[in-house]
Amino acid sequence: MLRLSLKMTLARKGRLFLTSLAIILGTGFLAGTYIFSDTLNSTFDRLFSDVFKDVDAYVRSSSFVEAEFGGEQRGSAPISALETVLAVPGVQAAAPDVQGYARIIGKDGKPIGADNGPPTFGGIASASVAGLWNIEEGRLPVGPTEMVMDKATAKAGKFALGDTVRINAQSGSREFAMVGIVNYGDVSSPGGATFALFDQPTASEFLLKPGFVDAFLVQGDGTVSDKQLTSAINSALSPADKLETITGAQITQETQDQIGAVLSFLTLFLTAFSFIALGIGCFVIYNVFSITTAQRLKENALLRAIGANKRQVVIAMMVEALII
Repeated sequence: MLRLSLKMTLARKGRLFLTSLAIILGTGFLAGTYIFSDTLNSTFDRLFSDVFKDVDAYVRSSSFVEAEFGGEQRGSAPISALETVLAVPGVQAAAPDVQGYARIIGKDGKPIGADNGPPTFGGIASASVAGLWNIEEGRLPVGPTEMVMDKATAKAGKFALGDTVRINAQSGSREFAMVGIVNYGDVSSPGGATFALFDQPTASEFLLKPGFVDAFLVQGDGTVSDKQLTSAINSALSPADKLETITGAQITQETQDQIGAVLSFLTLFLTAFSFIALGIGCFVIYNVFSITTAQRLKENALLRAIGANKRQVVIAMMVEALII
C-alpha cells in the first residue's frame, strides 16, 4: 500500500506542487514577518545603544503631552540652562540637541526621500564630545547660511561640499551652503532618515524657536556615577525652567521603546496579511484534498474490490497527506 500511495501521489505532480507551494508561501510569509520585525527592532536597539553610549545624563523639559501612536511630545528647554549644566561638578561636556522637521530638496527640485518613507530631520551639529554627530568631510556649520548633512543623504542627492542646498522647514524654505558631511555615531544615516544640521542658533531659530532647544546631552568626567550626576544636575537646575534630568541608560531605553511601539504597527499589519495568506493556504489545501478524495472514489472502490480493507484505504490517503 505504501508503494501504491507513492505512485498515486506522483501521478498528480502538478497538484502536489501547487499544494506544497500554498503551504510554503503561507508559513514562509508568517515566518518572514517575524524575522523582519525582530531584525528591525534589534537593528534600532543596537543603533541607539551605540549613539547614546557616551551620554551619561540627558536634560529635557519636564512638561509633555501624549503624542499620536504613543510616545511623548516634550516642551523646549532654554539654551541659557546650558551654562548651569556645565557648571555642575562631574560634568565634562554638554551639547544642545534639537530634532525638528527639515526636508532637503534635491538638485532636481524634488524632495529627497518618499513622503511616506523614513522621517526627515533637522538638528544641531556640535563640536562638543557630547554631541551625536561625527564629521566625515569638511567642517561644522557656522552662522545662519551654512549647514551639513548626513553621508547617506549627500550620496543620494549627489551633493558635494560648497553646493547650495534648499531646505524646507515649518518656518519656511531657505538656501544654505553645504560645508560638511557627517555620520550618526558609526552609521551614515539612522534608519534611512535624512538629516540637515546647523549650528545651535540657526537650528533653534529655523527649526524650533530662538533661544530654545529640545534637550542637552551630558557627558560626565567619571568622578561620579550616572545617577549621582543626574541628581546633581537636577539640584542645580532652576525650577522656573521646568527641566528634568535622566540617565543615558534611561533615555536609551525610552527611545528604543518608542521605536518599538512605532514598529509594532508595521508588524501587526504584516502579521495580519500573513495569517490571511496562511488561511487561504489552508482553504486551498482543504479543497484540494476534497477534490482528490472525490476523484479517487472509483480508485478506492477498486482497491476494496481486490481485497484492500477500509483501514488500508484510509492509510493510503494519510500517506499522501503526510507526503504533502
